[in-house]
Amino acid sequence: MLLKPDLHLVVASLALILARGVPVQAEGTAPTPLDVADQSPPPFSVYGSQDGLSDEIWSTIGFDRDGFVWAGSASGVARFDGYRWTPETVPGARSLVRDMQRDADGMLWALFEREGLARYDGRSWTLPGLECGDYQNLLKLVDTSRIQV
Repeated sequence: MLLKPDLHLVVASLALILARGVPVQAEGTAPTPLDVADQSPPPFSVYGSQDGLSDEIWSTIGFDRDGFVWAGSASGVARFDGYRWTPETVPGARSLVRDMQRDADGMLWALFEREGLARYDGRSWTLPGLECGDYQNLLKLVDTSRIQV
């Protein structure tokens, strides 16, 4: 039977090849940390008043259906267009924005501490009175997101 010795040789060769690429660690020793000295840090940007943001607490971010980033602050919202932050007015709302979330219909909602929910429809912000349809959308939004009322 020539097949058995050849099979043993193939298995032994494969085991040696695999073992060369796998570091062996003695039992009971601490793992060796991964050397990331040659890795660059992840890129990130810091924005401030020179970029259009006010000098106050910025507590949350959200994304509208067009891909713009929105930030909620201690007194309102601002939109980032990729270059600058632009403060936007939410009529009747001037308190801390606790959270932002987009619903299944693409509406961006902001939860204000005192005024409640505000809605961005792609053009402007409103503090809607909760009519029947809005109430159903609100329930779906709260049920499928991290917003807690």
